[in-house]
Amino acid sequence: MRPAWLAHADSRSPWPQVHVVVAGIGVSGFAAADGLLHFGARVTILDELVDDLTSDRGKLLEVLGGSVRLGPGSTANLPDDADLVIVTGWPASSPLLVQLTFSAGIIVIAEASLSFLGLGTQIPQSSWGTMLRDAFDSIYDSPWFMIAPTVMVVLTILSFATFGDGLRDALEGRGVQRVSKKPPAPRT
Repeated sequence: MRPAWLAHADSRSPWPQVHVVVAGIGVSGFAAADGLLHFGARVTILDELVDDLTSDRGKLLEVLGGSVRLGPGSTANLPDDADLVIVTGWPASSPLLVQLTFSAGIIVIAEASLSFLGLGTQIPQSSWGTMLRDAFDSIYDSPWFMIAPTVMVVLTILSFATFGDGLRDALEGRGVQRVSKKPPAPRT
């Protein structure tokens, strides 16, 4: 059963009462496990990958008092008495940079929407949302004033999405294949 204090935990909480499972021993998983061990928590570290770096990190965490399970199948069964499970890392097919490029479109829409409603940037700062709001106020007199900020918002979102898609393809090895323009050699 999960301790009630865990939702509001800090460094002064009774960490030795907790069993934490950290799935992934990459940079953030190692840091989380190390910090929790210093607080006195019982920590089990799981990772499917076994290489020199994960082995070295695993040995260090074992010296600090953690229980480490590395290798294929190590994440198949979680310990039954785990109070907290921390999952770290990003899938190789969608690294952080790719996720950020797709999220950038959402951020642009959110900022423009908030500024349109008067909750975002304020005068004298400029924003596409405030430009749309000003154009909306005079939509019957000058409807073409809405075209420029609308087009810029759409182009920005499409640019980020296209960049993210190309970046993901490049990182997955599905980039553009070069085709030779030389004609085939004549048969003899």
